[in-house]
Amino acid sequence: QIRDIPSYKTGNRYNQLLSFVGKMINSKYPDGEFIFEQHEIESIVFQNCCDKNVKKMIEVFYNKRSY
Repeated sequence: QIRDIPSYKTGNRYNQLLSFVGKMINSKYPDGEFIFEQHEIESIVFQNCCDKNVKKMIEVFYNKRSY
């Protein structure tokens, strides 16, 4: 939940980033295995963004993904 993230910013860029991260977190191979691990997602996202709240967002959503 976005409310779990302190000082979470709003706006089009953050909404797009949230959508992108969500798709990466839940992406699976046809056999059901997840494609990306948390460190891989962070590596990709932090090439263009270094916001500590985004890191928290990734952690929260990664821990809530369904297996």
